[in-house]
Amino acid sequence: MLMDESERLWSRLAKTDLVKLNRSLRRAFEVTELHQLSATMLDNIVADVVALSDRFPSVPHISTVQHLLWDNAQLRRTLNDCAVSYVQQVHRLSQLELQSRGMAPAASAGAGGGSNAGAPRSRAATAKLNQTSPELPGASSATLARAAAPAPDDGGRCNMQ
Repeated sequence: MLMDESERLWSRLAKTDLVKLNRSLRRAFEVTELHQLSATMLDNIVADVVALSDRFPSVPHISTVQHLLWDNAQLRRTLNDCAVSYVQQVHRLSQLELQSRGMAPAASAGAGGGSNAGAPRSRAATAKLNQTSPELPGASSATLARAAAPAPDDGGRCNMQ
């Protein structure tokens, strides 16, 4: 009984990964939206983990199971925080690089609803620019090319597939 409940909670924890969550929802979300959704899911899971001792009061080592699940939830939360910070930093560096080259998108391009109308470049063109930008301070062009960062012309959306 406890083992089944623990496995169910462990499975729920795995689904809070930002990439897995985005894939399961099957549409592009802003990374901050995904982060908030994942945080809410983690809060609910932690509440269920805390309630395990009430549901199984006579099971030996229940506190060990609770600690393992709780620690895993906190690790997932930290990983998600790091992923959001990374995406935001890469996006910021990309914007700075475009501005320094005089190729910043128009203020209306991509702002708000994620429209690509008036966008100066495609994702492929942005990726090519990043590959040819070794002088970018704080990040190599290879790092930018591999990043799951949104292109400057997509309104800050991140399709983490």
